Amino acid sequence: MKNKNLILLLSFISLSCVALDDDELELVFYIVVSDLESDPSGYYRIPINKDNDLTKQPIYAYVGYKDFDNFSFLDAKDISVSWFSNLYYQSNDNVGYYRKTYGENVSYTYVSPDTSYIFNGNVNTLTSTIEPLSKSDKEGMAKININFPPQMLRDTLVISAATFDEYDSCELDSCWTSMPFIISK
Repeated sequence: MKNKNLILLLSFISLSCVALDDDELELVFYIVVSDLESDPSGYYRIPINKDNDLTKQPIYAYVGYKDFDNFSFLDAKDISVSWFSNLYYQSNDNVGYYRKTYGENVSYTYVSPDTSYIFNGNVNTLTSTIEPLSKSDKEGMAKININFPPQMLRDTLVISAATFDEYDSCELDSCWTSMPFIISK
């Protein structure tokens, strides 16, 4: 009887350790912009293309897990990252662009040098400054390109990224992250 209880106890401890392994992984998720400088207020400066064409700037999100048992990081491969932006444009418009305002009522404002108004047209005709989805590679890096026209000079671009944490419900860790940019010369 004593050996049976000991085996039962050891089996329970082994199962508990397996269950705790998943609880020991914590999502690590952030945006990476290694080749851009930031100003004292924390905004990254994206230099505009001097050729009056679309500026293209790569941006990454790192997706991984911190293993608290081994104090190491595990890169997450093939994880979907959704990307969001607050600035949009139309390819046939070289004067103005659109700023998305979040809140109770999402709205788009057309911004140009001489006018600004709430856009009431078809938002499906607008092009986002970023690609909507990417997947992480074997190093945990998910890449997209920021693309914007020259008329967005001096505006603030906010890029957000989101992913799913398979180990918990994201209430205490970050499944959503944002980074502000200033479009500059």
